[in-house]
Amino acid sequence: MSRKFVEKESHATKSIKKRWRMPRGKHSKVRQMHKGRPALPNVGYGKSILSRGQVDGLYPVLICCQGDLRGLDAQTDIIIIARAVGLRKRVELYTLAIKAGFKVHNVDPNIEKAAEKLLKDRKKAHADRVKRKTIVQKTEVKQSKKPAKKSEPKTKDSSSKTAKASSPAKKSEPKAEDSSSKTAKASSPAKKSEPKAEDSSSKTTKASSPAKKSEPKEPVKKEVAQNE
Repeated sequence: MSRKFVEKESHATKSIKKRWRMPRGKHSKVRQMHKGRPALPNVGYGKSILSRGQVDGLYPVLICCQGDLRGLDAQTDIIIIARAVGLRKRVELYTLAIKAGFKVHNVDPNIEKAAEKLLKDRKKAHADRVKRKTIVQKTEVKQSKKPAKKSEPKTKDSSSKTAKASSPAKKSEPKAEDSSSKTAKASSPAKKSEPKAEDSSSKTTKASSPAKKSEPKEPVKKEVAQNE
């Protein structure tokens, strides 16, 4: 029986897993192989040359299809099915290998029952998807048909809206008359501006009248000067 080497201090702490990792510390006592410390892997701990690379005393053989089973010996070889093989093909290869008397290393013996359950679940899920798609397609078809029938009344409403939009255009004519009346009113005050011109002329006459009264004052001043 070969010795199992584990990482340093894996027996003391849970965070360190029980697997082999080479100690790399500068002052590590395990790396320096001090007495009383865990042993390091060495040449003397290896298996014999005849038993190297064996699994359960048999030589492993990788298989991908049925043709790979030809030329194998059930007493010396053990089968390993490739990882890329699907579920159905894996079950087929497993059953053929067991009938031929081979051992399969990486397959659970209860794979047939598990595969049946998985396949049934997949079929149910696929059927549910198909039903959902059909329901969605039917609803989309119904919705696409309904608006086509209701499109005719909408045209009538649009025609009525256009008629209403045209009616205010007729009412715009009286507004033109109102505008003409406003222009007439605006012209009437221009006539009243004439009397204002007369008033301005009268003011000028009034302004000229006091100038006439100043004339008699000059002879009075001359008479006063003569008397002196």
